[in-house]
Amino acid sequence: MNTRRVSWIGVLGITGLVASNSFSSSLELKTSLGYDFVSQEYFLDSVTTDSALSTWLLKTDYLDDFKGRIALNFLPFIDRRLELQSSYEQSRELYRLRFNSNWRPRFGKTRFDMSTELERRDRHNGTNEFGDSYVFGYTRAALTIPVSEEMSTRIQMVGEFVNFDSAATYNYNYYRLGPKIGITRTFEGFSFLDANIFFTNRQVPDSAELDYWNFGIDGSFLGLMEGGDIDLYTRFERKNYNRLDSRDDHYRFDFEGRGKICMGERHFTKIELQTEIVFYSPVDLVNFDYGRTGWAVLVGFEKKGWSVAVGPAFELMMEQEGSFKAAEDYFEIGGKVDLEVLKAGRFFGSVESTLGYRNLSVEEQYYTNFMFERLNTIGNFTLFGGLNLNWLFSAEWEWHGIQQENSQIFLLSTNLTYSI
Repeated sequence: MNTRRVSWIGVLGITGLVASNSFSSSLELKTSLGYDFVSQEYFLDSVTTDSALSTWLLKTDYLDDFKGRIALNFLPFIDRRLELQSSYEQSRELYRLRFNSNWRPRFGKTRFDMSTELERRDRHNGTNEFGDSYVFGYTRAALTIPVSEEMSTRIQMVGEFVNFDSAATYNYNYYRLGPKIGITRTFEGFSFLDANIFFTNRQVPDSAELDYWNFGIDGSFLGLMEGGDIDLYTRFERKNYNRLDSRDDHYRFDFEGRGKICMGERHFTKIELQTEIVFYSPVDLVNFDYGRTGWAVLVGFEKKGWSVAVGPAFELMMEQEGSFKAAEDYFEIGGKVDLEVLKAGRFFGSVESTLGYRNLSVEEQYYTNFMFERLNTIGNFTLFGGLNLNWLFSAEWEWHGIQQENSQIFLLSTNLTYSI
């Protein structure tokens, strides 16, 4: 048996024994069974036969696996200032060992928050492939200092690393570290404004060209008002790689906004907006400046415990034309449906569906206009007592004028968890 695996299982067991012998009332045990599935399928004209009517069906199952997991959560203090969790997860071919901690002490009105994660993944069955085995670590430490009753400043440091047993073309060891400084302003009704500046540096020992540093600002605002609510997020950053030709260096701007306006006791309007703009410096054969924006306006109806909203959705993509290819500009139009159901302490479910059409500015072979359906759903259902079922399902279908260009992709993750 792998000695590293034995040592990690020992840590897991010792953590549980110490917790159970000392503070059994603060120990939570969770066991779960789950299933993960990720698959992509698309058609392509065959280039290996003389028949122009023949096609290939290309299908790849990236993940198709059942898994089992056991976790111990230890809370030594009633005020939850310290939380320790160790877990072991195993599928048919891989296993994962994780240790998480959260430490949240207070020093007067000053708050300190430190969270860590350490994970070991290994293959126990089948042929070991590049990237199967690694150690991952993450730490975030933040100090929040009040300036006034409504405002505080926050100083934090974030670091992480990945160490693969065997590095490959797309699996590199790296270390990433950077500070973040910001302010938070609270308002009546639990509304708040958050603004930060950040700096990050990544080092890749096996490939210095993948080293980079980036800096920028981000901010968010959550407004909870009597007549509705608004949720805004924005980020602007500059990223520089360690390459003499400045390849992949870029500026990036992101904005997301969602707002809800109540139209009486049970009716409402939702507005959604997303924008992404990237400028490369310099532009090369692979990277082109582009801007993408999407928006939707939905009208809805809600009663206690559920809501439904429908309306049009649009997306526009504009890309700078390169020397060797046309810009991949497009315009999408569709209809969107949002459904949410909530029964406190029992069930939560959300379904988002968009049916639409993408029109390309320039059509080429294997790159043509198409109809699409995008479906996303998440849910959490307490069956009884400590037995809980949660799921995430995402799928996308494309229907082109030429059937051989159709494609589909599925992602499913489920967990049945029992807590003691």
